[in-house]
Amino acid sequence: MKKRYKQIAASYLILKKKDKLLLLRRANTGFMDGKYSLIAGHIEKNETARESIVREAKEEIGIIIQPKDIKLVHLMHRQEYEKPSEKRFCLFWLASRWRGKPAIIEKDKADNLKWFPTKKLPANIISYVKQAILKAEKKILYSEFEWKKKPAISRRSQMKSV
Repeated sequence: MKKRYKQIAASYLILKKKDKLLLLRRANTGFMDGKYSLIAGHIEKNETARESIVREAKEEIGIIIQPKDIKLVHLMHRQEYEKPSEKRFCLFWLASRWRGKPAIIEKDKADNLKWFPTKKLPANIISYVKQAILKAEKKILYSEFEWKKKPAISRRSQMKSV
């Protein structure tokens, strides 16, 4: 049986309060440290995408979200920066309600949590996260990021000269 190529999936949480968006600055992880991102994490084995973001919200910022209170607002298919052979599906969820006051729980992975005006995102935000936020604001459900395709080879260039 042929082994299938697998892609990585992660969930991201968009929390909005009026015209502001909650962002977390990454630290000590080895990936995009010093840059702002949404609350996020990989989808674990035997877990749905919806369950993953409910779990991540509690683990990362200590809030409780009911699955019925989140809605998928964007799906991004992207290529990994440092490992171009890795492709990822990123699901962006918008929470309409939550319980608790957001606070950094994983202090070894983040050093700042701040509400930013949606129209004035920080310069040091992860670029694919910014793209997804902007697409979600425009109600665009799908986008691709940093997708590098091999150039198409025409049939003519494959033919040998006689």
